[in-house]
Amino acid sequence: MAGRLLRLLGFILSPVRHIEEAHGWVTFAVQVASLGGLTAVAVAILLSSPEVIIIFVLSVFLLLTFWAAYQLQGKVIKHESRPRPVFVWSAPLVERRGVLGSNRDAPYFAMVNVCNDVKPRHSDATAHDVLARITFYDEEMNALCEIDGRWGDADQPAGLSPVASLQPLKKMTFLPNGEQHELDFVMKYPEEDTMFAYANESQRAPDAKIPSYELRPQSVLVKASLQGQNMDDDEVGWFKITNLGQNNGITIESVPSPSASADTELHTLPAAVLNNARGSG
Repeated sequence: MAGRLLRLLGFILSPVRHIEEAHGWVTFAVQVASLGGLTAVAVAILLSSPEVIIIFVLSVFLLLTFWAAYQLQGKVIKHESRPRPVFVWSAPLVERRGVLGSNRDAPYFAMVNVCNDVKPRHSDATAHDVLARITFYDEEMNALCEIDGRWGDADQPAGLSPVASLQPLKKMTFLPNGEQHELDFVMKYPEEDTMFAYANESQRAPDAKIPSYELRPQSVLVKASLQGQNMDDDEVGWFKITNLGQNNGITIESVPSPSASADTELHTLPAAVLNNARGSG
């Protein structure tokens, strides 16, 4: 009898340690029914057999155990079903605008707008402190430089103290309301034949040009990776920017993600180079 009780106990407790990985609704229901039957049997024979008091106490213990497991299962389901942000990349665009502190003709800027367009709208789907990692590649998928992306609707670095940290400007909150946020990629002066990656640090450089941000290839691939709170995975967009040459502008278009084989062949920059390119601000 003791062996049967131990086997029954093992069956009842077996899914508890796995309840966060698999809900096991059918097994869970069967085991709860088994627990109820065991408790009923224990109560029925308690009056005639004092020896089964142990069984009754064990039944109560199991009941409490399954109640705790049920509560845990509910929390897991709630966590997995809570709303998540849904990022939408709009059509990329090029525009001309002036650079603070520069008297030169307005350069071209290539950018994209991104929003959190989750539906139905729910405040729990807000993405907080979203940081954009922008990596530029040549046609052979060699990394040229990597920057922390600049949000166009954030404060202007040029309006801050020269010693003020730029870190707060690099993060953006995405409310679940479809509001568009501009993400800058590159800048090019019309009379020049090269373009430059454009970040918050750029506004502290003469004419917003940082030498290590120079992009010499005619065409570059851009990987924009969004990372933030309340995001299970990075949100990644790929774009192609083409330099039309001296006395001309630039173009930008969305492109598919490189194939899986190409992903494995991406040539990254050394960590020291990346940190230097991003700046310490």
